[in-house]
Amino acid sequence: MERCNLITYGLFATIVYVVYIIYKKISARRQLNRWKKTPKNIVILHGVPRAKAVPSGSPFALKLETFLRMANISYKLDTTDGFGPRGKTPWISINGEHFTDSQLIIQYLSKKFDVNLNGNYSDEKLAIGTAVRVMFEEHMFW
Repeated sequence: MERCNLITYGLFATIVYVVYIIYKKISARRQLNRWKKTPKNIVILHGVPRAKAVPSGSPFALKLETFLRMANISYKLDTTDGFGPRGKTPWISINGEHFTDSQLIIQYLSKKFDVNLNGNYSDEKLAIGTAVRVMFEEHMFW
């Protein structure tokens, strides 16, 4: 009798998990379809809503929005879909494509819009800057 209950509970848990995964995939697809038709070359920055004292609660969203402002790239902020289909924030939609990870987004937009905010630094200085950025992003995150 006990073994039968364990099998029943295990089967029930498996079914619930499969339904959950299917639901997540369907909702992610719907979320992406909603942002397929964006204005040409306008970045839709998806992030969490603004706080009273801070522009963003996410340091990565703040980094990306600062880049967009410094590079003078047209963007619109969307807070209705703060977390993307992979569960990360921020993410962007541009020309029907979707991207996650703030650093990869910055690299993509820099190439797309031919933006160089690195200045005339030597390779050594750029390497030091990259090391400091990675240290802060990967090891000093709450």
